[in-house]
Amino acid sequence: MEEGATVLDATRKLNLHIPTLCFVEGCKAETSCMVCVVRIDGKQKLEPSCATRAVDGMVVESETDEVKVARRTALDLLLSEHVGDCEAPCRLACPAHVNIPLMIRQIAAGETDKAAATVRRAATSCETCSARCEKACRRASHDSAVSICLLKRFADGRGVPPASSDPSAADWKKRFNCHIGKLKDGEMEEFLKEADRGPRQEPQGQGFSVEEAVREARRCLHCDCRKADNCRLRDSADACGASQQRYAGAERPYFRKILQHASVVYEPGKCIKCGLCVQVTGEAGERLGLTFLGRGFDAQIGVPFNESLAGALEKTAQRCVGVCPTGAWAKRGE
Repeated sequence: MEEGATVLDATRKLNLHIPTLCFVEGCKAETSCMVCVVRIDGKQKLEPSCATRAVDGMVVESETDEVKVARRTALDLLLSEHVGDCEAPCRLACPAHVNIPLMIRQIAAGETDKAAATVRRAATSCETCSARCEKACRRASHDSAVSICLLKRFADGRGVPPASSDPSAADWKKRFNCHIGKLKDGEMEEFLKEADRGPRQEPQGQGFSVEEAVREARRCLHCDCRKADNCRLRDSADACGASQQRYAGAERPYFRKILQHASVVYEPGKCIKCGLCVQVTGEAGERLGLTFLGRGFDAQIGVPFNESLAGALEKTAQRCVGVCPTGAWAKRGE
């Protein structure tokens, strides 16, 4: 190993997996998540592998029961205040496991061929279902559910050849899922920030026209996480058997969606306060950048002087999305 290499570096060179959240190649180790801990012979406590220097002859244990329990506890604590859904309620209710939110976004963007392919990855037909997806649609508690069944029929008739059944359509439910639960007063307004506020579309003919389908698709609240398939917190929760409920408090944090930047969205309730985005903006010399606001359990990542995200992330918006281990920082439109 090179001089200054860490225990994490050594394990990766040996193709051994240690889960990490707050560590990213090219960034300084933050040692905030404590998910990468290991037992080192001669040390009294578990050590973070991302910041512990590897030494010749060092005896490291990375898969003992003690280490696994510590990692799972660290994840449980992070998840206990995580606010958001990995998968949208509509997809959870769908017996065909159709990626409904993706299909809707593709229709809204005019990508009807892609929407058809998304629909046809599922083996089960919508015709045999009693619209469970619409009954689960979060928009229904505000005015009317998104017309998912008609949108699916619209996409299904786009002329794309049937695709073979996608194994992920059957396996996705096996994954860890965060649930936001019942919305608090005012939280629906946060979801509506990216949605068309118009009424449910009623087709003028046998089904939706292109224009009607696009308008209806834009009513979707985007309940699913933008990083559902690319979230290190979710991956680690899967691997370690973590639980969102084990340390859940009586009151969860408030759901917020901050859309002050043209290309990124920030959801503070999904932030694990790893500090990577703060580090990135500082190293890039952003005029304002990001910082920790508040102290202790009330600490949050935000913009100093109560400025907007647009002014804080003039150069590093996409880099913040890239280093973020959760869906707290994500690209708009995804």
